[in-house]
Amino acid sequence: MFARHGNSLEDIGVSKDATDQVFDKLKKGETAGPFEIQGGGTSYVIVQLEDRKDPDMSAFEKKKDDIARDLEQSKWAMLLGDLARKRCIEARDAGRISVSHEMLGGGEEAGAFQPCGPGPLR
Repeated sequence: MFARHGNSLEDIGVSKDATDQVFDKLKKGETAGPFEIQGGGTSYVIVQLEDRKDPDMSAFEKKKDDIARDLEQSKWAMLLGDLARKRCIEARDAGRISVSHEMLGGGEEAGAFQPCGPGPLR
């Protein structure tokens, strides 16, 4: 069982044709394919629709405010984390942050420590 996410079949791969068949055209018990799946090399799938369940909109209506609030909090946490990391990188690159390897216990791991984490911001 899986939900539609664009042209992606969850745990299978990306195929617009297969996704269109599964979610829009096939009736219970029907089979379609083969469909080429994009990503991770060339592979093909044949799909059969065992069952289709429509979303329970009354359950969604009861939960949608909580879902929206959770997503809003996640977005704020991501933005705040990105801002904090950006400011940290600016301070590190300007030489306002230094690492005390002695405080980190010395050794190879302490020498490899990078303030603000490695790599550029996404």
